[in-house]
Amino acid sequence: MPDCLPLTKESDTPTPYSIFLPSWKKVTGRRRIHASVQLPQPVARQNPFLRNPQASPPASNERLYVVIIDNDTNTYEQVIRICMKALQISEQEAFQIALAVDHNGEAIVFEGMRAEAQAVADIIRTIGIEVQLRPVV
Repeated sequence: MPDCLPLTKESDTPTPYSIFLPSWKKVTGRRRIHASVQLPQPVARQNPFLRNPQASPPASNERLYVVIIDNDTNTYEQVIRICMKALQISEQEAFQIALAVDHNGEAIVFEGMRAEAQAVADIIRTIGIEVQLRPVV
């Protein structure tokens, strides 16, 4: 009786999960099984957050808004401090932004070229605030 029985015969039609044991080889006194598994090809899935995946990336000279989205995690103090740091504004101006975010659910805090807007958004995101970049229309 053989040490191992093949799961399929070589003449069988392969199924997506068929395992073939095509040969036995002696390697340092032990038997080694050479097996291959046929798996279905992975299906590419579309990212649901992409609006138009075929569109070319926006031009670097595009003007964008930086929008802070309200959350239940960050405090007024955190929002004020990060806005002061990212936007180089006073505490009173940052407090007005924090109020607007809390009452409206979001607030536009910056308008500028793509590189500047991305830099501001990256600083604000460091404390876990959701930030969106929206094109100026």
